[in-house]
Amino acid sequence: MPNFKKIAVGLALHLTIVGLAGGPALAQAGYEKEKATYEACQKASSLIANRQFDEASNILNLAARNDPTSYSGYLHRQLSTCYRNTRHYSNAIAEIKTASKYDPAYKRTDYDMAMIYYDEGKLEQAVAGLEAAKNSSDADISADARKLLKEVGAYGNLQAATKSIEKGKLKEAKKQLLQAAAYDPSPYSGSIHANLSFALRGTGEPEKAILEAKKALAIDPKDKYTLYTLALAYQDIGDFRESIKWLRTYAQVETDPKDRQQALTYLQELTDDLGKQSPGDNGKPDYMEQLKTQQHTASWPASKMPLKIYIKPAAGVKGFKPNFNSFVVHSMDTWCSICPKISYKIVDNQSKADIKVVWTSEPLTLNENGRTRQKAGLTDVKRTDDDNIIDALVRIRTINAFADSPIEDGECASVTMHELGHALGLGHSTNVCDIMYFGSSSKQTGMPTGRDSRTIAKLYKEQPLLVATAKIPIKPLAIEYLPPPAFLPPKPKDTSNLPPPIFLPPPLAKEAQKLKPPIFMPPPLRAAAQTPKSTGQEENPRREGKTPMPFFLPPPK
Repeated sequence: MPNFKKIAVGLALHLTIVGLAGGPALAQAGYEKEKATYEACQKASSLIANRQFDEASNILNLAARNDPTSYSGYLHRQLSTCYRNTRHYSNAIAEIKTASKYDPAYKRTDYDMAMIYYDEGKLEQAVAGLEAAKNSSDADISADARKLLKEVGAYGNLQAATKSIEKGKLKEAKKQLLQAAAYDPSPYSGSIHANLSFALRGTGEPEKAILEAKKALAIDPKDKYTLYTLALAYQDIGDFRESIKWLRTYAQVETDPKDRQQALTYLQELTDDLGKQSPGDNGKPDYMEQLKTQQHTASWPASKMPLKIYIKPAAGVKGFKPNFNSFVVHSMDTWCSICPKISYKIVDNQSKADIKVVWTSEPLTLNENGRTRQKAGLTDVKRTDDDNIIDALVRIRTINAFADSPIEDGECASVTMHELGHALGLGHSTNVCDIMYFGSSSKQTGMPTGRDSRTIAKLYKEQPLLVATAKIPIKPLAIEYLPPPAFLPPKPKDTSNLPPPIFLPPPLAKEAQKLKPPIFMPPPLRAAAQTPKSTGQEENPRREGKTPMPFFLPPPK
């Protein structure tokens, strides 16, 4: 806010000096500029109040030709407001900078620039402006900046993360949400921690996802999406009892009959899977003893090497992508690299194949405990009585059984690696990290773990080493692995209805009301000629030490 008393004194001095140097004409011209600028600011203020920004900016740009005047700082702030509201953000920033040159005592410059940058979507610049404004010597400005710094940092990063999640960029979303959480507590904390839980689970960090979900639920205990995330995160770490507990809570708040029924089905399957767990074995170097218990100790005989792999053409199969075939090659290369006693080649004749891979969009189901369970892939292995495998059929779904949509590349690659592990003789592991884990967990990476590697090595321990087989270089797939499809992951917390933070700049209308009209201060005039003295000589007042009396003209009408 300008100091109007100082402006008036300065203006009087300025016009007096002008008058002394150039007389009444220049004083009159300076006054007219001040008067025209003042009236332009007043008129523009009314237009801005009525949101007539284009009309206001036209008037102000004309008045700006009078710069510099006592009103230049305020005028350019008005122009900035017009440009900000018409989304000419670069012009708005330029006008704020110009205003600060004419009115360096104005204390909200950093705050005003932060408003513009925020509207433009430049979050980093907005935060930087608020960081500067929070150190203002004006207590009100500092308080406003500190409050909004929390809200802008939280809301801006949350919205950026929402877009990243929509694009499937969960690692990027995690980074943005961690930045948003740094501004806790804020009006957006519940949504931030809910979405952070979703992102952490998706990036294979279910333990951290659990912590974030509980933070979100402390703010909104009935957030059904976070309840579902929490249940899945517990399932990811193999804590089925906690998963069942949170699924029950979710089912109590879910109003959609279809989603509720799916959760109840999932709950039943987790209850069944409790019996498959063997926590005491999960820390062992391999799971060979578990395979013996499952009677999964068959392997391909050396006479079958190289194994002949046939991939059935899948043109026309719903959800199939040609790059799916490369997942078969990559998986076999990986297993052969881990276990040099296995080799393979691709054949184009089904009748000569040892392992047949079929892509299908049809449901794949398995009956367990009297219930029909959906599967992402199924492998049927034929073996002899002496545990030699003689044939394997691998079927992989191209449609997500739990979403009725095409399977993601990362999911398909993980399923393919798992099913070909079965085709080579491996059974299920009970460790959530292993590629051969009997369920789906976000802790799986899509590649065999050390436990998987040591187990298949033991499975083929008695087989002779293939001397002619060179170590196969494994070229990573240009995809991001995802856990095999399971029950639908929860949706992220909806942030579309969250109100954005509101900047509260000082109202220009009130500032305009405090503007004082210019005061015309003409220069002092020399005294009029007086009657000559009796000597006949003109009196010289300066010589006589006398000061002429000033003569003031009224301001022009």
